[in-house]
Amino acid sequence: MNINRILSAAGISFALFLVSCATNRESIYMNPNEETERFLRHIIEKEETPGVQYIFFSSDSILYEFSGGIADMETGDTVTPRHTFNGFSVTKTFTSLAVMQLHETGKLDINRKVSDYTGDFLQGKEITIKQLINHTAGLSNPLPLNWAHLAEEDPQFNETEFISRIMKENSEPDNEPGRKFSYSNPGYLVLGEIISKVSGLSYRDYIKYNIIQRLDHADGEYLGFTISDGLPHSTGYIRKWSFLNLALNFMFDKDKFMGESAGGWSKFRNFYVDGSAYGGLIGNARGFATFLQTVLRQDTLLRKETFGLIFEDQMLSNGKKSEMTLGWFRGELAGNVFYTHAGGGGGYYCEIRIYPGLNKGSVIMFNRTGVSKEDYLDKVDRFFFE
Repeated sequence: MNINRILSAAGISFALFLVSCATNRESIYMNPNEETERFLRHIIEKEETPGVQYIFFSSDSILYEFSGGIADMETGDTVTPRHTFNGFSVTKTFTSLAVMQLHETGKLDINRKVSDYTGDFLQGKEITIKQLINHTAGLSNPLPLNWAHLAEEDPQFNETEFISRIMKENSEPDNEPGRKFSYSNPGYLVLGEIISKVSGLSYRDYIKYNIIQRLDHADGEYLGFTISDGLPHSTGYIRKWSFLNLALNFMFDKDKFMGESAGGWSKFRNFYVDGSAYGGLIGNARGFATFLQTVLRQDTLLRKETFGLIFEDQMLSNGKKSEMTLGWFRGELAGNVFYTHAGGGGGYYCEIRIYPGLNKGSVIMFNRTGVSKEDYLDKVDRFFFE
Protein backbone atom coordinates (compact mmCIF):
# COMPACT_ATOMS: atom_id res chain seq x y z
CA MET A 1 0.00 0.00 0.00
CA ASN A 2 1.33 3.44 -0.91
CA ILE A 3 2.23 5.31 2.30
CA ASN A 4 1.90 8.65 0.50
CA ARG A 5 -1.71 7.91 -0.41
CA ILE A 6 -2.48 7.00 3.19
CA LEU A 7 -0.93 10.22 4.47
CA SER A 8 -2.74 12.25 1.79
CA ALA A 9 -6.13 10.68 2.67
CA ALA A 10 -5.48 11.27 6.34
CA GLY A 11 -4.65 14.90 5.63
CA ILE A 12 -7.85 15.42 3.67
CA SER A 13 -9.93 13.78 6.41
CA PHE A 14 -8.31 15.97 9.06
CA ALA A 15 -8.95 19.10 6.96
CA LEU A 16 -12.63 18.15 6.52
CA PHE A 17 -12.85 17.57 10.27
CA LEU A 18 -11.51 21.06 10.95
CA VAL A 19 -13.99 22.60 8.47
CA SER A 20 -16.84 20.68 10.10
CA CYS A 21 -15.78 21.88 13.54
CA ALA A 22 -15.59 25.45 12.31
CA THR A 23 -19.05 25.23 10.73
CA ASN A 24 -20.59 23.69 13.84
CA ARG A 25 -18.85 26.26 16.04
CA GLU A 26 -20.23 29.04 13.81
CA SER A 27 -23.75 27.61 14.15
CA ILE A 28 -23.39 27.21 17.92
CA TYR A 29 -22.36 30.82 18.40
CA MET A 30 -24.97 32.33 16.07
CA ASN A 31 -27.79 34.05 17.94
CA PRO A 32 -31.44 33.51 16.90
CA ASN A 33 -31.52 36.70 14.83
CA GLU A 34 -28.45 35.65 12.84
CA GLU A 35 -29.76 32.11 12.31
CA THR A 36 -33.13 33.42 11.17
CA GLU A 37 -31.58 35.87 8.71
CA ARG A 38 -29.30 33.18 7.30
CA PHE A 39 -32.29 30.86 6.83
CA LEU A 40 -34.45 33.48 5.14
CA ARG A 41 -31.68 34.63 2.83
CA HIS A 42 -31.02 30.98 1.98
CA ILE A 43 -34.60 30.36 0.80
CA ILE A 44 -34.37 33.45 -1.41
CA GLU A 45 -31.06 32.25 -2.86
CA LYS A 46 -32.59 28.79 -3.45
CA GLU A 47 -35.42 30.57 -5.31
CA GLU A 48 -38.14 29.18 -3.05
CA THR A 49 -39.68 32.65 -3.30
CA PRO A 50 -38.80 35.94 -5.01
CA GLY A 51 -39.25 37.92 -1.78
CA VAL A 52 -40.27 37.59 1.86
CA GLN A 53 -41.23 39.57 4.97
CA TYR A 54 -40.96 38.08 8.46
CA ILE A 55 -41.61 39.49 11.93
CA PHE A 56 -41.28 37.94 15.39
CA PHE A 57 -42.76 40.05 18.19
CA SER A 58 -44.04 40.30 21.74
CA SER A 59 -47.32 41.97 22.64
CA ASP A 60 -45.63 45.38 22.87
CA SER A 61 -42.51 45.31 20.68
CA ILE A 62 -40.89 43.92 17.52
CA LEU A 63 -38.18 41.43 18.52
CA TYR A 64 -36.90 40.66 15.02
CA GLU A 65 -37.79 41.80 11.51
CA PHE A 66 -36.56 40.78 8.05
CA SER A 67 -37.46 41.97 4.56
CA GLY A 68 -35.57 40.79 1.50
CA GLY A 69 -35.61 39.45 -2.02
CA ILE A 70 -37.31 40.84 -5.10
CA ALA A 71 -40.66 42.64 -5.00
CA ASP A 72 -40.85 43.21 -8.76
CA MET A 73 -38.59 41.48 -11.28
CA GLU A 74 -39.27 44.03 -14.01
CA THR A 75 -38.11 46.99 -11.94
CA GLY A 76 -35.67 45.10 -9.73
CA ASP A 77 -37.24 46.65 -6.61
CA THR A 78 -36.37 44.78 -3.43
CA VAL A 79 -38.90 43.89 -0.71
CA THR A 80 -39.01 46.48 2.07
CA PRO A 81 -41.06 46.46 5.31
CA ARG A 82 -43.51 48.84 3.57
CA HIS A 83 -44.41 46.48 0.71
CA THR A 84 -47.90 44.98 0.84
CA PHE A 85 -49.07 41.48 -0.09
CA ASN A 86 -52.42 39.77 -0.69
CA GLY A 87 -53.37 38.10 2.60
CA PHE A 88 -56.12 35.76 1.36
CA SER A 89 -57.53 33.46 4.07
CA VAL A 90 -55.89 35.12 7.08
CA THR A 91 -58.86 37.45 6.55
CA LYS A 92 -60.99 34.78 8.23
CA THR A 93 -59.49 35.65 11.63
CA PHE A 94 -60.83 39.19 11.19
CA THR A 95 -64.24 37.85 10.11
CA SER A 96 -64.51 35.55 13.12
CA LEU A 97 -63.45 38.38 15.45
CA ALA A 98 -66.10 40.66 13.92
CA VAL A 99 -68.79 38.03 14.54
CA MET A 100 -67.63 37.70 18.15
CA GLN A 101 -67.81 41.47 18.60
CA LEU A 102 -71.45 41.38 17.51
CA HIS A 103 -72.04 38.36 19.77
CA GLU A 104 -70.49 40.23 22.70
CA THR A 105 -72.79 43.23 22.21
CA GLY A 106 -75.86 41.01 21.89
CA LYS A 107 -76.56 41.83 18.24
CA LEU A 108 -76.34 38.16 17.37
CA ASP A 109 -75.93 34.80 19.10
CA ILE A 110 -73.38 32.44 17.57
CA ASN A 111 -75.37 29.45 18.87
CA ARG A 112 -78.48 30.40 16.87
CA LYS A 113 -79.29 29.23 13.35
CA VAL A 114 -77.94 31.14 10.39
CA SER A 115 -81.45 31.39 8.94
CA ASP A 116 -82.49 33.51 11.96
CA TYR A 117 -80.31 36.31 10.60
CA THR A 118 -80.39 35.94 6.85
CA GLY A 119 -83.26 34.47 4.91
CA ASP A 120 -81.40 34.53 1.61
CA PHE A 121 -78.91 31.76 2.32
CA LEU A 122 -79.21 28.32 3.89
CA GLN A 123 -82.93 28.82 4.56
CA GLY A 124 -84.32 25.94 6.61
CA LYS A 125 -80.89 24.44 7.23
CA GLU A 126 -80.04 23.57 10.84
CA ILE A 127 -76.66 25.30 10.65
CA THR A 128 -75.50 27.61 13.42
CA ILE A 129 -73.25 30.65 13.15
CA LYS A 130 -70.68 28.89 15.34
CA GLN A 131 -70.56 25.98 12.88
CA LEU A 132 -69.79 28.40 10.05
CA ILE A 133 -66.95 29.95 12.07
CA ASN A 134 -65.30 26.65 12.99
CA HIS A 135 -65.91 25.01 9.58
CA THR A 136 -68.22 22.26 10.84
CA ALA A 137 -71.32 23.43 8.91
CA GLY A 138 -70.74 20.76 6.28
CA LEU A 139 -70.69 23.19 3.34
CA SER A 140 -68.65 22.42 0.23
CA ASN A 141 -65.44 24.21 -0.68
CA PRO A 142 -64.98 24.60 -4.45
CA LEU A 143 -61.52 25.72 -5.54
CA PRO A 144 -61.70 29.55 -5.54
CA LEU A 145 -58.76 30.33 -7.83
CA ASN A 146 -61.02 31.93 -10.43
CA TRP A 147 -62.96 33.97 -7.84
CA ALA A 148 -60.98 37.11 -8.58
CA HIS A 149 -61.03 40.33 -10.56
CA LEU A 150 -58.33 42.76 -11.66
CA ALA A 151 -57.65 45.74 -9.43
CA GLU A 152 -58.83 48.17 -12.08
CA GLU A 153 -62.17 46.32 -12.26
CA ASP A 154 -62.92 46.78 -8.55
CA PRO A 155 -65.04 49.97 -8.85
CA GLN A 156 -67.46 48.11 -11.15
CA PHE A 157 -67.36 44.75 -9.34
CA ASN A 158 -70.67 43.71 -7.72
CA GLU A 159 -69.84 41.55 -4.71
CA THR A 160 -73.51 41.02 -3.78
CA GLU A 161 -74.19 39.37 -7.15
CA PHE A 162 -71.07 37.22 -6.76
CA ILE A 163 -72.10 36.01 -3.29
CA SER A 164 -75.65 35.27 -4.44
CA ARG A 165 -74.37 33.17 -7.34
CA ILE A 166 -71.85 31.22 -5.27
CA MET A 167 -74.34 30.45 -2.52
CA LYS A 168 -76.98 29.24 -4.98
CA GLU A 169 -74.38 26.80 -6.28
CA ASN A 170 -73.09 25.74 -2.84
CA SER A 171 -75.95 26.04 -0.35
CA GLU A 172 -76.54 22.32 0.18
CA PRO A 173 -74.34 20.77 2.93
CA ASP A 174 -72.04 17.94 1.86
CA ASN A 175 -72.43 16.31 5.26
CA GLU A 176 -74.38 16.65 8.49
CA PRO A 177 -73.64 19.95 10.31
CA GLY A 178 -71.44 19.47 13.37
CA ARG A 179 -70.31 15.97 12.37
CA LYS A 180 -66.85 16.77 10.93
CA PHE A 181 -64.39 19.55 10.21
CA SER A 182 -64.67 20.61 6.56
CA TYR A 183 -63.00 23.87 5.50
CA SER A 184 -65.34 26.13 3.51
CA ASN A 185 -64.84 29.54 1.90
CA PRO A 186 -68.57 29.87 1.10
CA GLY A 187 -69.29 29.54 4.81
CA TYR A 188 -67.36 32.74 5.43
CA LEU A 189 -69.22 34.47 2.62
CA VAL A 190 -72.37 33.84 4.64
CA LEU A 191 -70.69 35.19 7.79
CA GLY A 192 -69.80 38.35 5.89
CA GLU A 193 -73.45 38.79 4.89
CA ILE A 194 -74.57 38.28 8.50
CA ILE A 195 -72.08 40.89 9.73
CA SER A 196 -73.42 43.35 7.16
CA LYS A 197 -77.10 42.72 7.91
CA VAL A 198 -76.72 42.83 11.70
CA SER A 199 -74.40 45.87 11.81
CA GLY A 200 -75.97 47.92 9.01
CA LEU A 201 -72.53 48.39 7.41
CA SER A 202 -70.93 46.68 4.47
CA TYR A 203 -68.56 43.91 5.52
CA ARG A 204 -65.51 45.94 4.44
CA ASP A 205 -66.67 49.03 6.34
CA TYR A 206 -67.40 47.04 9.48
CA ILE A 207 -63.87 45.57 9.51
CA LYS A 208 -62.39 48.99 8.71
CA TYR A 209 -64.18 50.90 11.48
CA ASN A 210 -64.38 48.24 14.20
CA ILE A 211 -61.03 46.46 13.84
CA ILE A 212 -58.47 48.11 11.55
CA GLN A 213 -59.01 51.72 12.68
CA ARG A 214 -58.94 50.66 16.34
CA LEU A 215 -55.39 49.35 15.98
CA ASP A 216 -52.41 51.51 16.87
CA HIS A 217 -50.83 51.60 13.41
CA ALA A 218 -47.48 53.28 12.83
CA ASP A 219 -46.26 54.79 9.55
CA GLY A 220 -45.63 52.17 6.89
CA GLU A 221 -48.05 49.62 8.34
CA TYR A 222 -51.08 48.67 6.30
CA LEU A 223 -54.24 46.58 6.44
CA GLY A 224 -57.13 47.10 4.02
CA PHE A 225 -59.18 45.69 1.18
CA THR A 226 -57.57 47.67 -1.63
CA ILE A 227 -53.98 48.20 -2.69
CA SER A 228 -52.62 51.23 -0.86
CA ASP A 229 -51.98 54.39 -2.87
CA GLY A 230 -49.10 55.37 -0.59
CA LEU A 231 -47.24 52.07 -0.22
CA PRO A 232 -45.61 49.75 -2.78
CA HIS A 233 -47.39 46.49 -3.54
CA SER A 234 -45.26 43.43 -4.25
CA THR A 235 -45.86 41.58 -7.51
CA GLY A 236 -47.18 38.04 -7.10
CA TYR A 237 -45.46 35.14 -8.86
CA ILE A 238 -45.79 31.44 -9.60
CA ARG A 239 -43.05 29.09 -10.79
CA LYS A 240 -43.12 29.07 -14.58
CA TRP A 241 -42.37 25.36 -14.82
CA SER A 242 -44.80 23.86 -12.31
CA PHE A 243 -47.83 21.60 -12.42
CA LEU A 244 -49.96 24.28 -10.77
CA ASN A 245 -49.03 26.86 -13.41
CA LEU A 246 -50.01 24.36 -16.07
CA ALA A 247 -53.29 23.64 -14.26
CA LEU A 248 -54.13 27.35 -14.21
CA ASN A 249 -54.74 27.11 -17.94
CA PHE A 250 -57.93 25.19 -17.12
CA MET A 251 -59.03 27.27 -14.12
CA PHE A 252 -59.05 30.90 -15.18
CA ASP A 253 -58.08 33.38 -17.88
CA LYS A 254 -54.28 33.48 -17.73
CA ASP A 255 -54.06 36.02 -20.53
CA LYS A 256 -56.13 38.39 -18.42
CA PHE A 257 -54.57 37.83 -14.99
CA MET A 258 -50.95 37.02 -15.81
CA GLY A 259 -48.08 38.82 -17.48
CA GLU A 260 -44.64 37.92 -18.82
CA SER A 261 -42.29 35.44 -17.19
CA ALA A 262 -38.88 36.33 -15.79
CA GLY A 263 -36.19 34.35 -14.01
CA GLY A 264 -38.22 31.15 -13.92
CA TRP A 265 -41.29 32.90 -12.47
CA SER A 266 -44.58 33.94 -14.09
CA LYS A 267 -46.15 37.16 -12.75
CA PHE A 268 -49.71 37.99 -11.74
CA ARG A 269 -51.26 41.35 -12.50
CA ASN A 270 -52.67 43.11 -9.43
CA PHE A 271 -56.02 41.59 -8.51
CA TYR A 272 -58.57 41.34 -5.69
CA VAL A 273 -60.39 38.32 -4.31
CA ASP A 274 -64.12 38.38 -5.13
CA GLY A 275 -65.20 37.40 -1.60
CA SER A 276 -63.95 39.96 0.94
CA ALA A 277 -65.00 38.01 4.04
CA TYR A 278 -63.09 34.83 3.25
CA GLY A 279 -59.93 36.28 1.72
CA GLY A 280 -59.97 39.94 0.75
CA LEU A 281 -57.43 41.56 3.07
CA ILE A 282 -54.22 43.12 1.78
CA GLY A 283 -51.42 44.17 4.10
CA ASN A 284 -47.83 43.86 5.18
CA ALA A 285 -46.17 41.94 7.99
CA ARG A 286 -46.03 45.06 10.17
CA GLY A 287 -49.77 45.64 9.74
CA PHE A 288 -50.70 42.06 10.64
CA ALA A 289 -48.22 42.09 13.54
CA THR A 290 -49.99 45.12 15.05
CA PHE A 291 -53.30 43.25 14.79
CA LEU A 292 -51.82 40.18 16.49
CA GLN A 293 -50.18 42.26 19.23
CA THR A 294 -53.63 43.68 20.01
CA VAL A 295 -55.06 40.14 20.10
CA LEU A 296 -52.31 39.07 22.52
CA ARG A 297 -52.97 42.01 24.85
CA GLN A 298 -56.75 41.42 24.71
CA ASP A 299 -57.29 45.06 25.67
CA THR A 300 -58.98 46.72 22.69
CA LEU A 301 -61.11 44.64 20.35
CA LEU A 302 -62.96 42.30 22.73
CA ARG A 303 -63.33 41.51 26.41
CA LYS A 304 -60.94 38.84 27.68
CA GLU A 305 -63.73 36.34 28.29
CA THR A 306 -64.86 36.69 24.67
CA PHE A 307 -61.31 36.14 23.44
CA GLY A 308 -61.40 33.03 25.62
CA LEU A 309 -64.35 31.76 23.59
CA ILE A 310 -62.47 32.31 20.32
CA PHE A 311 -59.58 30.09 21.39
CA GLU A 312 -61.71 27.46 23.11
CA ASP A 313 -61.49 23.90 21.76
CA GLN A 314 -64.43 22.99 19.51
CA MET A 315 -66.05 19.58 19.80
CA LEU A 316 -67.68 17.58 17.02
CA SER A 317 -70.98 15.75 17.44
CA ASN A 318 -69.08 12.47 17.89
CA GLY A 319 -67.25 13.89 20.92
CA LYS A 320 -63.91 14.34 19.16
CA LYS A 321 -61.97 17.62 19.13
CA SER A 322 -62.12 19.67 15.92
CA GLU A 323 -59.02 20.93 14.10
CA MET A 324 -60.02 24.55 14.66
CA THR A 325 -61.17 26.92 17.35
CA LEU A 326 -63.40 29.81 16.28
CA GLY A 327 -61.45 30.86 13.20
CA TRP A 328 -57.96 29.68 14.20
CA PHE A 329 -55.99 26.45 13.82
CA ARG A 330 -54.37 25.15 17.02
CA GLY A 331 -50.85 23.70 17.07
CA GLU A 332 -47.72 23.24 19.16
CA LEU A 333 -44.05 24.09 18.57
CA ALA A 334 -41.28 23.15 21.03
CA GLY A 335 -43.92 22.53 23.68
CA ASN A 336 -45.58 25.92 23.13
CA VAL A 337 -49.24 26.07 22.09
CA PHE A 338 -49.98 28.42 19.20
CA TYR A 339 -52.98 29.63 17.22
CA THR A 340 -52.48 30.26 13.54
CA HIS A 341 -53.99 30.76 10.12
CA ALA A 342 -52.54 30.63 6.62
CA GLY A 343 -53.56 32.50 3.49
CA GLY A 344 -52.65 31.39 0.01
CA GLY A 345 -53.62 31.73 -3.63
CA GLY A 346 -52.34 33.04 -6.93
CA GLY A 347 -49.08 34.92 -6.41
CA TYR A 348 -48.92 35.00 -2.62
CA TYR A 349 -48.72 32.92 0.55
CA CYS A 350 -48.63 34.01 4.19
CA GLU A 351 -49.07 32.80 7.78
CA ILE A 352 -49.93 34.58 11.03
CA ARG A 353 -49.44 33.06 14.48
CA ILE A 354 -49.61 33.82 18.21
CA TYR A 355 -48.13 31.97 21.21
CA PRO A 356 -50.38 33.17 24.09
CA GLY A 357 -48.37 31.33 26.77
CA LEU A 358 -45.22 33.19 25.69
CA ASN A 359 -46.97 36.46 24.84
CA LYS A 360 -45.33 36.33 21.42
CA GLY A 361 -46.25 35.89 17.77
CA SER A 362 -45.01 35.94 14.19
CA VAL A 363 -45.95 36.77 10.60
CA ILE A 364 -44.42 35.60 7.32
CA MET A 365 -45.40 36.78 3.83
CA PHE A 366 -44.22 35.54 0.43
CA ASN A 367 -44.88 36.89 -3.06
CA ARG A 368 -45.07 33.39 -4.52
CA THR A 369 -48.09 31.15 -4.99
CA GLY A 370 -49.20 28.87 -2.19
CA VAL A 371 -52.46 26.93 -2.16
CA SER A 372 -52.24 24.76 0.97
CA LYS A 373 -51.38 25.24 4.64
CA GLU A 374 -47.60 24.81 4.88
CA ASP A 375 -46.87 25.56 8.57
CA TYR A 376 -43.84 27.47 7.33
CA LEU A 377 -43.53 29.35 10.62
CA ASP A 378 -42.53 26.07 12.25
CA LYS A 379 -39.30 26.33 10.25
CA VAL A 380 -38.56 29.95 11.13
CA ASP A 381 -39.89 30.47 14.65
CA ARG A 382 -37.92 27.47 15.91
CA PHE A 383 -34.74 29.57 15.97
CA PHE A 384 -36.24 31.57 18.83
CA PHE A 385 -37.04 28.43 20.85
CA GLU A 386 -33.81 26.44 20.45
